This record gives sequence, structure tokens and C-alpha cells, in this order.
Amino acid sequence: MRIATWNVNSIRARIEHVVSFLQQYNIDVMLLQELKCTKDLFPSQIFEDLGYNCAIYCQKAYNGVAILSKNIIEDIVDGSSIFQNDDQTRYIEAFTGGLTVASVYVPNGQDRVNVESGVPYAYKLDFMKKLQSHILSQGYAQNNFVIGGDFNITRDDQDTYDPKIWNETRIACTKPERQAINEFINQLSLDDAMRKHGCCDFTWYDYRHNSVAENRGLRIDYILTSQKLQTVSCITDISYRKLQRASDHVPVISDIAEDSI
Repeated sequence: MRIATWNVNSIRARIEHVVSFLQQYNIDVMLLQELKCTKDLFPSQIFEDLGYNCAIYCQKAYNGVAILSKNIIEDIVDGSSIFQNDDQTRYIEAFTGGLTVASVYVPNGQDRVNVESGVPYAYKLDFMKKLQSHILSQGYAQNNFVIGGDFNITRDDQDTYDPKIWNETRIACTKPERQAINEFINQLSLDDAMRKHGCCDFTWYDYRHNSVAENRGLRIDYILTSQKLQTVSCITDISYRKLQRASDHVPVISDIAEDSI
């Protein structure tokens, strides 16, 4: 089974890129983030015509996550029942093709000024705690489980193009954030598919500073799987970052052995 994750930074603006990607790689399950549209404007019909079922949790102009699957999608749960009193649409999970899959868009946390004031930064760390608690309470990690998305955190310096620039004062690289994602992975006994298969590519490139040509990026997007599942590969495709009107993220693709599902 082939699973991919991609922060598309507006599904309506990148629909042609997403369709091309799905067809090129013959994706079975697609996890999307940062849809930036309401449910009625999500291009469900385009994906249905390609043979996909859709589960969507989104809002006007911001955030938004979705699961596309060639299999029936069941037992859909969105973030409203997990992150109570939070109107930001950042998480959706469902059962499809023998797997529980989840698409997540972790808050960015914004800049250093806000780190010092603690407000958006605290929201980010609290989000990670609640997400970990939810997955732990459901026992997903002991079964067939995949969570993919934009975590907005680097695990360590290997995930940055320059640790001197992206140091502990920068959002996505601070000690509390890195502790949060590494605890999330370790406490839930998840495999980091990119690391497992030696993929050291970056997944986000700034629109400024000629970042793609100079390979000045970060790895902040992940496919994480329960150890019961056996991933056989994990790659990225930077060509989609080089297109006109591209997302600032690149897609991540992982193949899971059918006999482990």
C-alpha cells in the first residue's frame, strides 16, 4: 500500500499538482494538510472521479486536513472531539484499507517573540500533548496505524540545512518542541519512515532566498507508523516544489508491505 502526505498550502490553488501527483505515484492513501477552504469548496468531485473517497475537516482560509483513499473510509474522527474548545481544523483520522490513518497539521508556534510571550508556543506544545494522549488512549500504536502530516518541528539538527541558523532560538528547533516530537514517537513506539529508510531530504523550503536551488530547507513533515507495519521505502519528490505556484512543502511517499497489514 502506498501512502503519501503533503501540506499543499491551499488545495484549490494546487489542485492540478495534487492530481498529477496522485496519478504519477498511484497513491492509495493521501494525507493532506493546510487546505484553506470550507467543505463545500473542497474539490471532492475531482478526487472521486479519480477513484478516491474523501474525509475532510476544514475551515475558511486557514488550516484544514483531509484523507483521500481508494478504499472505503470508515470511523471518521475529527479534531473537534479531541481538541475541545479549539476551532482550528488540524486533525482527522479514519479507518481505511485495514489501517487507522491520521492527517495532522501541528501549529507553527510563530516566531521568537511569541516563544517568549508563550501564547502560540504553549498552544503548540499543548496540541502535541493532547495528540499523544489521544493516540495512546485508543491503542492505535499496537495495531495498524499511520499518522502523517506537517508537524512543524525538526527532530534534531539533521533536519535543518544549517544548525547555526536554525538553532534553539528558532521555532521548529527549540528544545521543548524537539522533546515533544521525540517523546511522541518514542512513547508511542512509532517508526519514522524517512529515518528508517535513510531519507535525509528536507520537506519544507521558504519561498524566499533561493532556498530550493541552494537546498536550504527543513524536515518538518513526517510519515510515522506503528511497528507492526513494515514500510519498505520512503522518499520525497522535490520536483513538485519546483513547479509554478508550488506549495512550500514537498510530498513524502512511503510504501507499506501488504503482508504486514
